[in-house]
Amino acid sequence: MLLIPLAYNDGAAVPAEVQTRLLDQLYARFGGYTMAGVVAGAYRMADGSRADERSLAIWVAVPPERIDEVRQAAAEIARELRQESVYFEVTRGTVEFVEPRDTERVYDVQRDRPAGDHVR
Repeated sequence: MLLIPLAYNDGAAVPAEVQTRLLDQLYARFGGYTMAGVVAGAYRMADGSRADERSLAIWVAVPPERIDEVRQAAAEIARELRQESVYFEVTRGTVEFVEPRDTERVYDVQRDRPAGDHVR
């Protein structure tokens, strides 16, 4: 999970087009993401001051060998948004994309089109 700040440290809002570009980069690099919504929190900055901020909570599911790539993406987002840091959390779990078990067409997400002419 990444928390992408919605404001720079000076309080200026991160423009919507910058937010969209960052999400598009996560999609391109990792094949998808889930936006859990806007969250609010507070933390202590390096100088000891309190920072209250709102962020986008973003989940990116990757196999264990790609966790460092997501961590690097978090570092790039921190640099882009001029942050001291961004929140990055690794959880262990199983992510499964469950396909339909009835007569609906199977959609091939890797090729962005229906998977052949067969049905399941």
